[in-house]
Amino acid sequence: MQPTQHIEALQYLATPEGKALLLEASRLPNDRLLRLSRLRQRLSVERATVAVELLELRSRAHDKFAMAQTLFFTKEGLEQSTSESIADYRASRFPSGGRVFDACSGVGGDSLALLRHSEVVAVDTNPVALTCLRLNAEVVCPERTAHLYTLCADVTTLKLSRGYTAAFVDPSRRTEGQFGERRRVRSSADYSPPLEWVQSLRASIPDVVVKISPAVDEGVLREQTEAQVEFISVKGECR
Repeated sequence: MQPTQHIEALQYLATPEGKALLLEASRLPNDRLLRLSRLRQRLSVERATVAVELLELRSRAHDKFAMAQTLFFTKEGLEQSTSESIADYRASRFPSGGRVFDACSGVGGDSLALLRHSEVVAVDTNPVALTCLRLNAEVVCPERTAHLYTLCADVTTLKLSRGYTAAFVDPSRRTEGQFGERRRVRSSADYSPPLEWVQSLRASIPDVVVKISPAVDEGVLREQTEAQVEFISVKGECR
């Protein structure tokens, strides 16, 4: 499905009519073909497909988000998103009232937590994920949406101003395999953007926070001589 079709379907599902159809479909047995065939009686193939996928993603999102049943996700966006409890804790480490650059926002797990007390500029290469972020902001903190700015771009190509008080970077730790499949990477050099670029942010932004995998090579941590390193666990698992 083309990104424009996916975006149009998500925007429709955020309307009162779309929400009513999602609620109706959610009450059907959890059978993909049954839900799809029922929705196809009233929706286009694209809208019905996105609706069924969204219902499945929402059912998986309960462990991460308290309002999962009303939020919008992509498959990879949900898998890579920060859980609400961690995002809220991390956002509390940022000073209130500033302007935060979220360099790899995805569907908005961290952006939404930061938005509660800061202006947020969220950047991502995936326009569908950014659509989810904007729709999620309308659900979670509608009174703050005027303080959210989104940009679909490769962050490494941007010329950043000095107007930011802090930056948060959650680089993608996945790459495309030989046959088009998405697989995890372990080396920080393979992150997108790589850690080397993240370090360059400090030239224009005073405080930079970066989330890295617990499986990162220990030598990478030792190299961060001017950084604080914090390990965060949830239910006994390092995240």
